[in-house]
Formats: sequence, C-alpha cells, structure tokens
Amino acid sequence: MATLYELTGKYQQLLQIADYVNPQVFKDTLDSIKDSIDEKAINYAKVDRQLGADIDEFEDEINRLTKRMNAVVNNRKRLRESLMASMQATGKTKIKDKLFTINVQKNRKSIEIDEHKLPAYLITEKKIYKPDKDHIKALLDAGKEIPGANYKPQSYHVVIR
Repeated sequence: MATLYELTGKYQQLLQIADYVNPQVFKDTLDSIKDSIDEKAINYAKVDRQLGADIDEFEDEINRLTKRMNAVVNNRKRLRESLMASMQATGKTKIKDKLFTINVQKNRKSIEIDEHKLPAYLITEKKIYKPDKDHIKALLDAGKEIPGANYKPQSYHVVIR
C-alpha cells in the first residue's frame, strides 16, 4: 500500500491533469485516492492515539520511579545521619573491617555570606550579583574581619568505601 506522502502526490498530480482526463476515470481515480488517504489518515490517528497513551505511561512510570528514588535518597540520608550520630556519641571516628572503612571526616570550611553587608570590592562583576567567595575565603584565612561574612561551624560527613 502506498504511503500517505505518495497518495498526496498522486492526488496533486490528478488535480493537475483534471481538465485532460475522462470525467468518469477522473472521478473513480479521485475516489480511490480519497478512500486510501482516508484509510491512511484513520490509521495515523490510531497510531497517534497509541503514541499518546505510551507517553502517558512513560510519564506515569517516570513519576513512580522519581518517587521511589526520592524515598531511597531520603532513607540513605537518614541511615548516614544515624550512623554519624552513633559514631559521634561513642567517640568513634573510624571503623574498619574486610568490606568497609567508615570514617567521620570534617567537611571543608564553608562561608556564610550576607551579601547586603559585603563591601563592593568583594563582589565579582558577572551577569548576576555574586560574592567572590574565593577572595572572601582568602581574606578570612588571613584573619581579616569582613562585614557580612564569616565561617560556618565545621560540619562532618560519613564516608563509606
């Protein structure tokens, strides 16, 4: 069976020669092309409906898996927080066996910044207003006091290898 594209081309050709063809032949040919185009269009509509249903199923599955992933992420976070609390309560900083080495490590120093209090020379000019954290950190490390910037309390995280 011809494709919709081919049938459309045949329809266009038939219209171009309409004045030169026997009216009955023209009508019969036109009816057969129209019927074929109609049948193709109906089949296209069926495929389109099925593709729409497939899209809905994919979206539902994506939502289901996203919810499941978020639950696993939250469970992992709670597990690590519980492990951290237990290790800190018992004063352990390292646990090692054949399979795992578990350490309590300090996180890197992080900076709390109140951007409205920072001097202008500590703001980098980019497309958006953004403090120059590297420069601020260097100044804090050098012992300088900067209005609107100081180190956050040191935090910890668990490493499982």
